[in-house]
Amino acid sequence: MGAQKNPYRFSIFLVLTIGTLSAVLFARSLLGPTGALVHYRMSGLSDFDYVEEIEALREEGKLEEALRLSRYVQSEGLPGNGTAAELEAVIKQEMSDPIGQVLSHIGRIFDFMKKSPDRAARWVLFDLALYGEVRDLSRQEFYQAAERDPDPLVAALARLGLAIGQPEVVDWTPAVIKAARAEGALADSFTDWLLQSTKRSTEAKKMGPDLEAVLNDLKLLRENVGAQGAVRFLRHVKDPKDLAAAARFAGMAPEAAWLTVRYCGEGGLEMLRHLDGSQVSVDTLKLAARKGPKGFALLLN
Repeated sequence: MGAQKNPYRFSIFLVLTIGTLSAVLFARSLLGPTGALVHYRMSGLSDFDYVEEIEALREEGKLEEALRLSRYVQSEGLPGNGTAAELEAVIKQEMSDPIGQVLSHIGRIFDFMKKSPDRAARWVLFDLALYGEVRDLSRQEFYQAAERDPDPLVAALARLGLAIGQPEVVDWTPAVIKAARAEGALADSFTDWLLQSTKRSTEAKKMGPDLEAVLNDLKLLRENVGAQGAVRFLRHVKDPKDLAAAARFAGMAPEAAWLTVRYCGEGGLEMLRHLDGSQVSVDTLKLAARKGPKGFALLLN
């Protein structure tokens, strides 16, 4: 008799398991960050006016990010798009006027030195890395200069670019990393991994597959969200998997992914890492970006 009961017990267990899994999947489809309920609540929010955010980025000297956001507001027809167009013209003029940039930069430095002398010094390095070496030098010339950089990671990446003879792979990574380090925006764990992997590949004069994937992700990140945007992402990257998630969504929805990290920080990158990359998740991310901070709050909750 005992042997005859086993099939029934197994059937009951199977039914309960399937029922539980179905309930979990249903709950996720309804209540998860890309679920129908979140999408419904988000759709009821007003579109966000990013004009103050554009002006704040401009005041911080983040002209690249300010320009990107002003263009996003216009392309999406968001509130304040007329003002955003005016700001775009002003920002483009500032970016094309090197003397004005220097004077503006000096003014910001003097103001900032009163509050934080150390960070002001790092700010100078940040601008030099992004708008001096990268703009004026070829990759080869930049590697030769960066090879003597006092930062061991920047120097190691430059040596790698010279050693393997593939500048298109290393790209402008040394400059972006230098900017991130100057801003204190690179986690120790990711720094250590990148430094050791770079040294091994340089000694072998051959790029390791894991390092090649990371450098490719860094390149994609820079190409899709700009150098300043890449630094903003790197502030929350702890390992290559974080970077891969950042690069993936920056490729599919650059402005939405960038705004997610700007407003949600580490929690935003963690969410990107767990989203499946489907069209539904991309569309939800884009909708949250239209709604601003309240939209992102719904995603995280």
